[in-house]
Amino acid sequence: MKPISVAIVGAGGMGNVHFQNYKHIEGVSVAAVVDKNAAARSRAEEWGVPYFSSLDAVTVPFDAVDICAPTFLHKELVMRALSLGKNVICEKPLALSESDGAELFSEAEKRGLRLYTALVLQFTKAVEYLHKIVDEKTYGAPCSAHFFRLSECPSWSKDSWLFEKDKSGFIPYDLHIHDLDIIVSLFGAPENARCYANGRASVPYPEHATFVYEYENLTVTAEAAWYNAPFPFTAGWRVQFENAVIVCSGNDLTVYPAGGETFRVNIDDEVTVATGINVPAVGWYYNELSAFTECLRRAEDCQRVSKYQVLAVLKILDRLTKTN
Repeated sequence: MKPISVAIVGAGGMGNVHFQNYKHIEGVSVAAVVDKNAAARSRAEEWGVPYFSSLDAVTVPFDAVDICAPTFLHKELVMRALSLGKNVICEKPLALSESDGAELFSEAEKRGLRLYTALVLQFTKAVEYLHKIVDEKTYGAPCSAHFFRLSECPSWSKDSWLFEKDKSGFIPYDLHIHDLDIIVSLFGAPENARCYANGRASVPYPEHATFVYEYENLTVTAEAAWYNAPFPFTAGWRVQFENAVIVCSGNDLTVYPAGGETFRVNIDDEVTVATGINVPAVGWYYNELSAFTECLRRAEDCQRVSKYQVLAVLKILDRLTKTN
């Protein structure tokens, strides 16, 4: 097995999630930590990994760059990594516009490099199951669907970049992008898309948003929120098929078939790793990073998160956020 070494850019919460998961992936190691934040040097020492203040300063060999830095830095960092001849894994969102995303993919293709966008829900057992029954028409055609991703406002990041629209994109890019990615991967790009944003007038960001996506024979709705309340993180979906309703909430996936008995689907991961963030110990990131690094070994794109999918999602969010 060809070993893969990774330089993690951004040693915050998500950087830590990626580092902890790489420790469990055979043949993969973290060669460097890159971050300008002073606290990152201590974290790198804790991890036992060399620390550098920029990608250009890295003096140890590595094969790929894993970008876990704040969203508004993604484009600049991806471009720099590609210019150094490195393959890239980038946390979501890849960029804050379709045009920037397309520019990054174009640059990677021009240089013969791989660019993977970390949309982690594609690597969950629940979404794998949903893809399977949609593709195989197990319960007929989908008739309606609803997705939700709700959280208290991330007050732990008060006055941070998350609360500046041009740096984070607010809840459409922070939360809803995960569900829109699933929607597009299942059903393609919608014919029409609308967004209704609500919340207190005293804050510069929407606290709740409802999304409506219209297809020829299907309507999909979704909601996302940063509530001004100690609301527990809650996420899931419900899909109505011609012959069943399937509901996913937390780690529970239940199938209600027409004319049959209700049953639960086992969506437990074989490997689980503690995250240290507001996500319990799961195998999602292990599955995702294992898939990306295996694709790197094979010099292949990752079909679970395709270029088409990433750019289609950014195009829809472009349109929705510019009209709200």
